[in-house]
Amino acid sequence: ESIQDKYARLRPQITNGCIINVRGHSLLTRIIEWTCGYYSHSLLAFVVGERLFAIQSVAQGVAPAFLSTEIFANDDFVILKPKFPQAQLDDAVNKYFAIAERGIPYNFFELPKLLLKLKLGIYIGNMQGNKADSICSVSAGYNFGGLLPIKCFVDYYNANNYLTPQNLSDLAKANPSEMDVIGDDSGS
Repeated sequence: ESIQDKYARLRPQITNGCIINVRGHSLLTRIIEWTCGYYSHSLLAFVVGERLFAIQSVAQGVAPAFLSTEIFANDDFVILKPKFPQAQLDDAVNKYFAIAERGIPYNFFELPKLLLKLKLGIYIGNMQGNKADSICSVSAGYNFGGLLPIKCFVDYYNANNYLTPQNLSDLAKANPSEMDVIGDDSGS
């Protein structure tokens, strides 16, 4: 199944407040996948009328984009759908969007720290550093997820000082009372 066909099939299940993990194919995403697992990037879906958008932490900071464009630029994706009333999800998305508009920089220094920890077992204190300067999965999982709160994400981050896209998927699968996992083809 192509990424476009999968998106067309699953698009009706994407609602405001879904977290989406993608698997990319660039050199950077392959390094992230080798380090952290199948998925390399996390983003938050938000809906305006019939249009689907993504709020994501990228090199320029947290920014919106068309969801289909972001998904089609990758090889695979999974939808993590928090089990909260839609009004609560909408409120959290609005609060997160307001925070994101202030400009949250992407913290590229966290990627080598994760590589050292996850592949070599070398822990560098204060793994995530400043939560406000986050990588994509901390932005979607902790900064947005904490507004609901998605307990499994918040607890994991507080215990480990990091969250990867793969952590988000694994935690969602392990906590079906908090989230549905839709379209996972990772084999994990």
